[in-house]
Amino acid sequence: MQDRRQCERFPIYEPAGYQRKQELPIEGSIAEDISLTGLKLKVNEFIPQNSVIELQIHLPGLVQIIPARATVVWVKEIPYRDDSWELGLQLASNEPLSTAIRDYINLRRF
Repeated sequence: MQDRRQCERFPIYEPAGYQRKQELPIEGSIAEDISLTGLKLKVNEFIPQNSVIELQIHLPGLVQIIPARATVVWVKEIPYRDDSWELGLQLASNEPLSTAIRDYINLRRF
């Protein structure tokens, strides 16, 4: 499969919260990689492609949790695990998030 990503991804294994609809509770998950434009998230429920979700992302070295909005661009069921999926997310433009991710990536490069 051809990699169509616009930006290099960096490994991350940090907690992240997500919410599919405003009236639903925030669910816990794990972010597994991140770039300036995207994120891979591991979740315990099926979320369809093109869904828009609200995120709460924690990046290493930061005290605060950063809110973000993302669109699901791909969904992959994790084999041999009940109710486990990986989501490829495209992050909506958000200056505080972009700055935090840029800082995190710059730390990872050195």
